[in-house]
Amino acid sequence: MISEMHVTGEPNKTDGLVFHQDPVEDLLKVFDAAFRLVVPGPGRQIIGLKSISEKQNGAPGWYLWFEDHPGAYLLELADAGTKAAKGDGPVLHREAVLGAYRIKYYPDAKDSSSLSLFSATEQAFRASDCFDETGTPDFERSGEIPDSLFQIGMIEAGLSADGRGFVLRLGALDRWVTLMVEGLTTTDEQGSTHYLRATGEKDRDVPAWQWAWFLMDRLVLTLCLAYSSQPRQVVLHDAPGHAFRIRQSGVSQAVPYEAIRQRRLSISFRLHDGHSPCMGSLSFFSEDPSLLLESPPGKCIVSLCKEPDVPHSWVSSVWWHVRESRIDFSNVFPC
Repeated sequence: MISEMHVTGEPNKTDGLVFHQDPVEDLLKVFDAAFRLVVPGPGRQIIGLKSISEKQNGAPGWYLWFEDHPGAYLLELADAGTKAAKGDGPVLHREAVLGAYRIKYYPDAKDSSSLSLFSATEQAFRASDCFDETGTPDFERSGEIPDSLFQIGMIEAGLSADGRGFVLRLGALDRWVTLMVEGLTTTDEQGSTHYLRATGEKDRDVPAWQWAWFLMDRLVLTLCLAYSSQPRQVVLHDAPGHAFRIRQSGVSQAVPYEAIRQRRLSISFRLHDGHSPCMGSLSFFSEDPSLLLESPPGKCIVSLCKEPDVPHSWVSSVWWHVRESRIDFSNVFPC
């Protein structure tokens, strides 16, 4: 459930007028406007998007399918709230917005190599009628799927008070591993017990960072293309990771795991309004968006304010050039 946390309980008041700011709408609008610009035209081919569908129930978000990646992604807004802007006061009586998106990945039913990496419970749900023919949760039965299943990472987001500065931070484990403390059993209709996982056995071992970064890469391309922008700062942090010990009761405990790393990739932008009238016509840039999020733990292993001089696995040079694509957005109205 999305929570809307405001710094004060009272709305901003000026000359008897009451101003209301909806942080959920603010964060959703950034991506929604970008998708509505890019998807109908040739931008769709540039980002390799096969299809997109707005989530119709529960937390707001989008299902996305790509030409060069099997399965389906869910980008779902999990939290949103406001943060007092630095400086002389709110810009146009607005505050900065902070939030978080949850990333889920639903493997293609025919992709056995990826499906086998998920937990026994996830595999059972994926094979059930809780999923429809699109490979995403069925509208009527999606509520039966526990919310913790199929998650691979999170994206923190920050939008400056002027609506022009935007920062995304992908956080994910390079491997998302769960260990069944007491093993895992199931009982069939005849009452017979079947052992699915032995005591202490891995139940899930997915390449969470790799899969989550794929979506992050396509989101960055979408934003740069739609807002005629490029990264103004890219920072990658690396820290020790952890696995999750799961009991049959469902209680989960994070435990240090030497072979796993936790990565966080932060990318900040200036959202131009040349393509999108939704973002307003302000020409100034009052706040560095990279400062909206707290500094993450771990060691900084990449810090760039321009295109990297040498190729890097998790920093794409295309981010700095995709805005040069000659695409006419004049006939597309995102709002």
